[in-house]
Amino acid sequence: MKNRLVFVFIAVLVFAFLAVQNNAENARPTMTPPPAVWEYKLIARVMGNPTPTSVQLYEDGKLLPASVNLIAKVNELGSQGWEMFSVATESSLTYHWFKRQK
Repeated sequence: MKNRLVFVFIAVLVFAFLAVQNNAENARPTMTPPPAVWEYKLIARVMGNPTPTSVQLYEDGKLLPASVNLIAKVNELGSQGWEMFSVATESSLTYHWFKRQK
């Protein structure tokens, strides 16, 4: 009988310990990360202006020198952490949208 009481006492202690542990885990505040903040960049390619075979590149509205190659510019932006996420074409214009986390 004494062994049975010791067993019941130990079982109650274990159950109480587990209940307290479970309650402590549920009481912890959950930390949600802040929403991502992005910055954006636009590379626009204009074809046929001023001559039918010419190509002009603009970065955020500023004309780039004629020596700038689109592929080289895209690779440069990629090495700076920019990710191209959209390309849209409208007649002679092509828009390349980039983003990176601030």
